[in-house]
Amino acid sequence: YFSQETGEHGKRKYLLAALADFWTLFAKTPRKERNYYEVIRPACRCKLFLDVEFMKESNPNVEGHELMQHLLESLIKFLKISFPFLQDKEVTNFMEMESSYKHKFSMHYVFTECVFENISYLGLFMEKFKEFCRKSNKENLFVRKPQSQETTFVCDMGVYNKNRNFRTLYSTKRGKNSFLELKDKKFDKERFLES
Repeated sequence: YFSQETGEHGKRKYLLAALADFWTLFAKTPRKERNYYEVIRPACRCKLFLDVEFMKESNPNVEGHELMQHLLESLIKFLKISFPFLQDKEVTNFMEMESSYKHKFSMHYVFTECVFENISYLGLFMEKFKEFCRKSNKENLFVRKPQSQETTFVCDMGVYNKNRNFRTLYSTKRGKNSFLELKDKKFDKERFLES
């Protein structure tokens, strides 16, 4: 299942298509109209994914990519604590996608080999990870909210709900010009299908 933003205020149309068929449609869509999302249905398995973001003006001393290094190290440590069978394995198969712009740091990560039973289980895991970070004094993983002294976890925890629309690789939000891209910015079918 996929959706496409078609109007203001998040108005969408929904599409049911096999992934390869969706790619064919996606690749033919003009770049500025690639406002597509994967719908993560509640009863389906899903890969571990992160939506990381913060406003730069509210966090002038935070270097985003350095923060991501700390986040990923902590997450991999927590994965190995939570799932002992991962103790002797490298957890390095993830896709790193960025759509940052002048005012906002924004990254998406998809761990291609870490699959959860459904998005609810993933959400519970991420809540435990957030608590692990708090208890481990990982305060650098908490950023200031816009126009506030309050802090929030750098991972957007609102994305782990049923029927979540998660932006696809090479897409942008409607009316924006911040495409979700890999570091090399190449338009590649295999990596799209993997994400």
